[in-house]
Amino acid sequence: MDTKKLDRWASLLLDTGKRNNLVNFKDTKASTVEIIMPTPEELFDRVESSSSFEVFDPQITDDEDEDYRDEHTVDADSGEEENQEKQKRLNRQGYISTYGSRIKKNNQILLFNANVNPVNALKNIDKKAREHLEETGVNVAYIAFGFIHWKESANSSFVFRAPVLLAPVTFNNDSAIEPWFIKMTEDDVVVNPTFSFKMDAEHGMKLPEYAHEELDVYLDKVEQQVSK
Repeated sequence: MDTKKLDRWASLLLDTGKRNNLVNFKDTKASTVEIIMPTPEELFDRVESSSSFEVFDPQITDDEDEDYRDEHTVDADSGEEENQEKQKRLNRQGYISTYGSRIKKNNQILLFNANVNPVNALKNIDKKAREHLEETGVNVAYIAFGFIHWKESANSSFVFRAPVLLAPVTFNNDSAIEPWFIKMTEDDVVVNPTFSFKMDAEHGMKLPEYAHEELDVYLDKVEQQVSK
């Protein structure tokens, strides 16, 4: 079979334009979260051995703190709006300092979004993922490990970034007073197929195959491959 024709078909099926998050990932105010605890290496080690991760919810924690203060003080004046404003004021390091010490469980993770309660952002991600799954039958929810920063030309001042490894996930929440869970699917961790195809089509090199090695070992391979 004509391999050139197959490549042309593949290029039509794969959207390698910069509107694709797998080619040009963009943080959004309402539907992007960063996992800041545990470290990427620790989280990656658990991805293939843990079935789910409990999302630490600062709103639940702050509400519990308020209940405690209400029982032990006379003039406690706070609520959901104040808690959300408190979370919104914290930068990344302040967020870690405030809530990092409250991560007690081995399967618990701390999310961060500079603009909104990260759990609200997670709800938006879940909503979009469910809608896409219903429309196409394809799960598009992933935890991304590692990013490649790239430019269209050596003289360009615009730097884009593309995720490297993708771990497929789903989300679950039983009620408003219960924590959210991020669950790993039965599918394997995969190398970003769209960006790997783009690299091969435009530069004659693909991203290295992932052979279930440690995260830093694999990303070192990627760095050596793309540095030229």
